[in-house]
Amino acid sequence: MMGGPGMMGGPQGGPGRMGGPGMMGGPQGGPGQMGGPGMSRDSSGPEGGPAMAMMDAVARLNLTAEQRAKLRELRTDLTHRQQELLEKISVAASKLQEITREQARASRGLSDLRGHLIHANLDTANRAEEMLTDEQRQALMGAGAHVMTPEQGH
Repeated sequence: MMGGPGMMGGPQGGPGRMGGPGMMGGPQGGPGQMGGPGMSRDSSGPEGGPAMAMMDAVARLNLTAEQRAKLRELRTDLTHRQQELLEKISVAASKLQEITREQARASRGLSDLRGHLIHANLDTANRAEEMLTDEQRQALMGAGAHVMTPEQGH
């Protein structure tokens, strides 16, 4: 029987490291069996996943010593692969956050520039209207090209 403290019965483990009393120790399992804070038994979580859930269920079967050793090897391999992939996910997420922040800064800058463009257009149109006589302004309004008079502000 492989029960006892630690990772898969080994001395270096502890709660949350796929270890603890009862690990691989019989059909009912026990505390620490894939259930500590470091590993999720929920198969929907990234650290748990369906493979860990499957191996957790298999561990409750009456396994031979060879099968238990192979299962330990599979768990170790999966844990290493998960760690590598989670690190890559973390790096990619950090890059995405920085890109998102940069995009927000660029978007604010773009909005500011568009505002300046609108202001420049209105200012120029208003200045052009200001130089007109009242009669010319009336003719302009009749043609539908009126922007804004100086009295309306700019």
